[in-house]
Amino acid sequence: MLDLGIDPYPHAFAVSHRLEQIQAVDFAALVQAGEALSVPGRVQAIRRHGKLWFIDLGDARDGARLQLMVPRQDSNPQTLAVIENIDLGDIIGAHGTPVYTRTGEPTLRVDALTMLTKSLRPLPSFKSAAEPVGEELAARQPELAMLFGRKRRVLRQRARILQCLRAIFAERGYTEIETPYLNPHFGGAEARPFVTYVNALGQEVFLAISPEIELKRAIVGGFEEGAYTIARNFRNEGIDLSHNPEFTSLEVYVPYADYTAMMALTERLFSQSCVALHGVSQAPFKGVMLDFTPPWPRVEMLQSVTAATGLDVAKLDAEALRTGIVERGLADAYNLETLDEAALLARLTQAGLDSEGEHDPQRLRERLRRHRLHVPIEIDQEWDFLVLELFERYVEPTLIQPCHVVRHPARSTVLCKQDRQGRLSNGEGLIERFESFACGMELSNAYSELNDPMIQRALVEAQAQARDAGDDEAMPHNEAFLQSIEYGMPPCGGLGIGVDRLVMLLTDSASIRDVIAFPLVRRKEDAA
Repeated sequence: MLDLGIDPYPHAFAVSHRLEQIQAVDFAALVQAGEALSVPGRVQAIRRHGKLWFIDLGDARDGARLQLMVPRQDSNPQTLAVIENIDLGDIIGAHGTPVYTRTGEPTLRVDALTMLTKSLRPLPSFKSAAEPVGEELAARQPELAMLFGRKRRVLRQRARILQCLRAIFAERGYTEIETPYLNPHFGGAEARPFVTYVNALGQEVFLAISPEIELKRAIVGGFEEGAYTIARNFRNEGIDLSHNPEFTSLEVYVPYADYTAMMALTERLFSQSCVALHGVSQAPFKGVMLDFTPPWPRVEMLQSVTAATGLDVAKLDAEALRTGIVERGLADAYNLETLDEAALLARLTQAGLDSEGEHDPQRLRERLRRHRLHVPIEIDQEWDFLVLELFERYVEPTLIQPCHVVRHPARSTVLCKQDRQGRLSNGEGLIERFESFACGMELSNAYSELNDPMIQRALVEAQAQARDAGDDEAMPHNEAFLQSIEYGMPPCGGLGIGVDRLVMLLTDSASIRDVIAFPLVRRKEDAA
């Protein structure tokens, strides 16, 4: 092409219409107007019929497409040189007039072709719409997954969801604050952090696991209209269908509100995002039609655990709860590979899960493994964490339609106010916290935020001691945060939403990798 005087990589191209724009308008009106169009696109197919060439521009699968018709006898030398050197995957620019062929196909009759980008690496096959891009190739080259259709569509939907969320906050007058990703301390969640080093300061720092601490300090700083951020979080933990070491969260703090106000806000954020994508507040996910219409049901955590296990956890102290768990076999570990179909189905039933008509033992094992039902409960834990483990194992997988799980055990977080209803008859305490769930997946976490500086200091210091004793997920001492609360933080409701999981639900995406543009993958040399 260079020898023919054709630049295979020109600087620019004057575009009148993109393929998506042509697809979105009445093509007959374009034909009637008779105006010339300049359209870029990637070559999907080339056909020659007599003195005519036909070129298909557009997506390799089911996106926008346009047929080009190039008459050989009417083409200038540059157009002929371009068409004789076109390969599948090249990006070209076509200038011409919209017409219909004799078979009624919307077509651009080309006056001039311009090579815009010569593709040097062959793309995966365009031949069959049923032929998927290989999973490993798509994981290592996400741009191919985008190019072949669905992932690009999902990422555009993700952008619309983020626009919707920001519009809701703008309507309420909340201020968006960018929180730091590098911190001398980490906190706001129990998680193992990533550690790095700042040469200029000569000190170790942590990648943010949550923006909570910084946003609370902003509330102390006078953002009484409400403050939020949409931030990346980094947690050095496992990878599965709903977890990625790097993920996006939305966190918002509203002064003079409590966690009940955060429930209403959660419902609005989900339902309006659903309407923005689908036109209604219902959306399918894994074959289930989820209804995000407010209000969502409230599920009492202790009552749900009692109903699922038969243990009245609100009346049992820690020792009695341990005894009950052991007697009922609720803490047992077992080898999935040794269980036959009947035993596997029995384990699912015990956990309150439906078999979904599945009878293949391997698939049943995968389902049990996904919910960690084969992992033993550590029986010597405190009451709070025994209740949480029972909930995660026997209740959480059964929460299909959107709901809020309220009133959690007190030790589940150090950043939340005590429940106003007081202590239970067994002497244990609860906090004003809720988590939202759908399809067995946690969607949000919210508190009536703790703003008593003396209680907050005692709880953080206890966490620091636990960390010194070997708990690498416990929150370290953070004197700057404690001093900030001592200046005075107003009563406040706080809410965190996993943006990736929100997008998963609203786009019917089975894996978090499907909704992250460039998810982390193992390097090839490490995989070997």
